[in-house]
Amino acid sequence: FAERASNPVKHVTLSPQVHVGVGSGGSWVSLTGEATVVDDVAKKRELWNSAVEAWFPEGPDADSVVLLKVEGDSAEYWDSPGTVISYIKMAAAAVSNTRPDMGENAKVDM
Repeated sequence: FAERASNPVKHVTLSPQVHVGVGSGGSWVSLTGEATVVDDVAKKRELWNSAVEAWFPEGPDADSVVLLKVEGDSAEYWDSPGTVISYIKMAAAAVSNTRPDMGENAKVDM
């Protein structure tokens, strides 16, 4: 969800190549692709929830509210053990002159 007059919507309109990243705890996902602005009231109603309502109190039927859709070209994810454990692993690797095991990482072409 985005405001029609917002900078992200202007950016997508002028240059649709985007990079989207999201993380939680020690896990991260990065998506690269092409974005489009979607003005579909039925889809906005389908995706609407109380978190969205907090940002857009005018509701899903408002002309000022649009969706940003990203068609992914590639994605990458990282799953690490968390900040404290990561620092411990990096310190142990420095002492033993080895590379630390910082978790899983993979790239996917879509």
